[in-house]
Amino acid sequence: GWFTWRDIFHLLDIICCCAILFPIVWSIKHLREAAHTDGKSARNVVKLTLFRQFYVMVVSYIYFTRIVVYLLKSTTPYQYVWLSDAAGELATLAFYCIT
Repeated sequence: GWFTWRDIFHLLDIICCCAILFPIVWSIKHLREAAHTDGKSARNVVKLTLFRQFYVMVVSYIYFTRIVVYLLKSTTPYQYVWLSDAAGELATLAFYCIT
């Protein structure tokens, strides 16, 4: 019943997170290869650094909102469950402000 749907949605969430990370990793690999082959290496290195920073931000956001918020929700007492929602919302706000 409910647990099956919950598990299916968690699996779908993980698949979507991987679908977001795959193009970023592919772009980093492509920029790294392009930096060595053409004469525009300085510009490609800047792009590569920018993509790496973006990748770290996306991975941090995904891990925090999917793992840390879930752990907060499942380990805090009932009167402090709102802290997990607040942490998730603050992480989302920080992610959008920084990126």
